[in-house]
Amino acid sequence: MPIQDIQVINKRDQRITLDNGATLSISVEQIFKVNFYLDDAIVGYLRFESLSSLNNLEIRPVYKLREESFEHPVLAPEADALRSAAIALFQAYTNGKITMGKENQAVH
Repeated sequence: MPIQDIQVINKRDQRITLDNGATLSISVEQIFKVNFYLDDAIVGYLRFESLSSLNNLEIRPVYKLREESFEHPVLAPEADALRSAAIALFQAYTNGKITMGKENQAVH
């Protein structure tokens, strides 16, 4: 397993330690984006879009993963595990359902 530890900082921030010893910070930013940080620099992200109205508090919101970047050499080999961690953080932060798009129809 590539992720060794996930430390919850608060509702929107976590610290991830990878098996290779690298430590990343992950944070929900601007409500639709989850950024990965290495030494305070953004090295990757996931961007979501809303598929439902955010004004109706009685309905659980639905989001779609619209865009992602795992090009940094620390992130690329661990992309699947980091994607899952970022989706779980975003889902917990927004209390929403996540769809992955046409290439991967999984709903989280």
